[in-house]
Amino acid sequence: MTRPSLFLVGYCAVVYFLTFFAFKQYVLVENGYRVQNRHISVLFYLVFAVAAVTAFNNGDFYHYREICHSFTVNGNNYGEPIYHWIIQLVDRNYLLFRMIVWGGSLVFLYNACERLRISPLLTGFLVFTGFLSTFSYARATLAFSVYYWGLSYIISNKRNLLTTIVGVSGILGSYAFHHSMVVCIMLTPIAFVQINKKILVITLLLLPLICVVVGRYMGNLLNDSVNSMDNEYMESKLNGYTSKVVETANFGGDIHNAFKYSPYYVAFLIFVKKLYPKRKNEMKNTSVQKKLFSLIFCLIIVSTSTLFMGLDNNVFYYRILFMSFIPICFLIDMLFESENLSARGLRKFVMLLFVSSAYSVLYSVYSNL
Repeated sequence: MTRPSLFLVGYCAVVYFLTFFAFKQYVLVENGYRVQNRHISVLFYLVFAVAAVTAFNNGDFYHYREICHSFTVNGNNYGEPIYHWIIQLVDRNYLLFRMIVWGGSLVFLYNACERLRISPLLTGFLVFTGFLSTFSYARATLAFSVYYWGLSYIISNKRNLLTTIVGVSGILGSYAFHHSMVVCIMLTPIAFVQINKKILVITLLLLPLICVVVGRYMGNLLNDSVNSMDNEYMESKLNGYTSKVVETANFGGDIHNAFKYSPYYVAFLIFVKKLYPKRKNEMKNTSVQKKLFSLIFCLIIVSTSTLFMGLDNNVFYYRILFMSFIPICFLIDMLFESENLSARGLRKFVMLLFVSSAYSVLYSVYSNL
């Protein structure tokens, strides 16, 4: 089976809606995240893991299953070497493979929240509500989680030589889990550049020009890289990304994309408003919040710039944009806990996330009728 049945898609929809409504009251209304009840947090992450591991409504679920079952030692296998090792470790058991990859992603996410002194429950609830399909669709999720786990060690207000070494190791090590993490790794130093209000305004005014220039430069660089690359696996991947032609989407598909990508840009507008208020005495943010914002800002600019690379598809666009969903959830949590974002504002954002994901879930059910 290469596509999900209506029963499996329905199962995924039921899991999503039941989990959301089961924890929504506790997290948002009763402020359960403030209680720091580890048992509730662990329970939520276990349910989250089940939803991610059994993401039958995701097309890549069956793609990775084929990769896992067709794996041969010393063969021409798909993906990074570390996944070859995991497949061998579980003896090509696909369920165990997903438990390690996506379960491990949640472990790193939970630990990063604790390192940043934010609520693992609230952050995890935000990721689940708005980005479950993104979280569960590709192995890159493990790379994202490892990277932001490492980043949490070096942007934390309490750090020393040992934690810096651990953090840098996590950031660089994320490349082993997905080679696309070179984008985040290269942008990491920008997280330590404080973007003041003047720089932000100038950048936003020049954003169309920046996107065109960066997009054209990246397009030329990509073409040169493909032509001169010796790594057969990476060359085939880049050729696939640059030559794949996406079918013309119908109106429903366009609406689906609008719902899927809108939370990233709405979150960006929230960050601009809350981190750069009109009066300086309204500012309650910390250097950690500004560092996360700088990275999110750059990822959104770079991802948007890829739309001007002259390619026939937007694979690079959403791949890079998806790198920002974890820090977006970190920062929303930080703004709320520092009282920069009101409870009403948080609930509105959560509802946006819910509508975005609910549409995606229901659309997958409809498309399998």
